[in-house]
Amino acid sequence: YIAEKYNCIILSQDIEKTRKKMETKLKNLIKTNNVIIDSQNPDKKSRKNYINIGEKEGTKIIAIYINVSDEEAGYLNKFRTQISKGEKKYVSTIVVRIFNKKFEEPSKEEGFNKIVETKFCKNLLDKKSIDMMDRYYLW
Repeated sequence: YIAEKYNCIILSQDIEKTRKKMETKLKNLIKTNNVIIDSQNPDKKSRKNYINIGEKEGTKIIAIYINVSDEEAGYLNKFRTQISKGEKKYVSTIVVRIFNKKFEEPSKEEGFNKIVETKFCKNLLDKKSIDMMDRYYLW
């Protein structure tokens, strides 16, 4: 939905698997496309190379920070596993705690032109996912 609305290509670490592949693909795509990086980047260090690539190309760099409660994160983790029919593995509580411990809110000092903070909104999903989510969760 977001990619269509904003005419962007989504570059997903779930698909590319490694940061190196993500960076290589980003260098090629960013020259002629708007790109959304769909990846967990909890700290400044993990975001640095992506920002550097964008700066080198002179592109506008926007962070979209989806702020969710621990309860919402747990639900979305289970939902993600369920709708992928197990293809996307459940992320353990330990991994989530490590992520939260490392997390640093994005800042303009890192090189972002804009930072958008939002709560999770199911309307960011496609219709099929929204329908499935409505069956399992009361919003």
